[in-house]
Amino acid sequence: MSLQFHPSDFYIYIVDDESSIRSFLVEAFKKWGFQVRAFPDGDATLEAMKAGDLPHVLFADIQMPGISGLGLARRSKEFSKEIEVVLMTAAPSVETALEALKLGVHDYLLKPFDSLEDVRRIVFHVCERIYLRLYNEYLRSELKLKNEEIRGLSTMADELSDVVDVARTIEIGCESLSKAFSNSPICFLQFIPKDQSLMVAARHPLTLFAGAQSKMLLPKEQTTSLSSIIDYLKEIEKDPDFTLLLSQSRQMNTDKEESPTENIWKAFPFVTRGIPRGVFAIQVEEWDEEIQGPLVTRYLQSLEKYFENALLHTRVLEMSVKDGLTGLYNVRAFRERFDHELRTSMRIAHPVSLLFFDVDHFKKYNDTNGHPAGDQILKGMADLLRKNFRSTDFLARYGGEEFCVILPHTDLESALLKAESFRKVVESCPFAHAESQPLGKVSVSIGVSEFPTHAAATERLIKLADEALYVAKKQSRNVVVCAEKDTNHIAPFESKHVSIGRSEL
Repeated sequence: MSLQFHPSDFYIYIVDDESSIRSFLVEAFKKWGFQVRAFPDGDATLEAMKAGDLPHVLFADIQMPGISGLGLARRSKEFSKEIEVVLMTAAPSVETALEALKLGVHDYLLKPFDSLEDVRRIVFHVCERIYLRLYNEYLRSELKLKNEEIRGLSTMADELSDVVDVARTIEIGCESLSKAFSNSPICFLQFIPKDQSLMVAARHPLTLFAGAQSKMLLPKEQTTSLSSIIDYLKEIEKDPDFTLLLSQSRQMNTDKEESPTENIWKAFPFVTRGIPRGVFAIQVEEWDEEIQGPLVTRYLQSLEKYFENALLHTRVLEMSVKDGLTGLYNVRAFRERFDHELRTSMRIAHPVSLLFFDVDHFKKYNDTNGHPAGDQILKGMADLLRKNFRSTDFLARYGGEEFCVILPHTDLESALLKAESFRKVVESCPFAHAESQPLGKVSVSIGVSEFPTHAAATERLIKLADEALYVAKKQSRNVVVCAEKDTNHIAPFESKHVSIGRSEL
């Protein structure tokens, strides 16, 4: 088998006490392209090896003052078993040959040299042997990496095969990519068309960004079309705002020391059916574009199919979970989503709040102005909700004139402020026939509850918010009321606003 290797990649030691032999071999090896270093004895050779200067091949004379060629072969193997040894001798013997064989000596070279071609044949043969060994190691390494990749892709596919939730699909993508990159930190920044922004929607580990939904706006000049957005995402690593956003990703575990290594973030746009979905960002210590780049591409190509399936399922599901009049989610969808958000909040120790409200004196409005006018009030209320809450907030019509809003990653104080802000928006909105209402305007009463402050179960949080709403309606209407803490409830984690109660509002 003939292998194409470069002699310049191989480093050869020549050890002989005869200067003429050393000069002869050095000249020949350099002529053939090898790197060469010559020594007059074994002691000088060992000193070089001790300094870390190890050859690929060692040509050594058997009979030398001090350390013999056999002794040098034995000592060289202590530095590295990969060093190949060729012994040179004018008087070979069976005993010497057997000893050399035990040491793993590659070959003998008889002196005086009958032909320079014999020397060339031996040195090229031993280098081919080294090259073949290294090449086989490379193939085994590549096969191992390929098998690991196949196992990783197969595991991801198994996990995704039964998943029909878009958010969970992306979470599994983050987890799988992280494993493929030796548990490197990974996050997914979702593209939000509503305000042309990127928001951290998934991460692994969960402590990245301390669980917060960090966000950045895209440059206006880059959002003129879908293609311009995609082009921007391909070059997003060059945007200082993107770098700044990712710099906030440090894990907030106070019991861990920050790594002194200066890691880098690599970004990969996630586009399906020509629509930008967001960007996966991977934090690594170093990056090999030729190896790691295609690996990410293969994972994202596999993820794309499952993402589209989940998206299609979501669209079909929405037809069964949306309220026909307002386009908001119905009560069944609300309960399922609140269960999900509560489980997530428990897992990452982050608050989630609930706003429960209804339209004040809505029955009187219907009786006075007719049900079609009342339907317009409900549609208008849904429009106000969509305009005044985040895209990540969950908006639902609970039934009749009752509405609710789930506020993920929102503590009690922030929820109360948001509720009060929305109350003011509603009372200032010029609804038709508002002057016919008892308060002279269309208004809402709002009850607010929060996990972990008030309770830890979905139904209890809903009931407490509903009771707060009842208090608001009983008091004066057009007000915001905070729920009372559930009896004997102990918050699973600390909230700086845990002391805020109804009496302090």
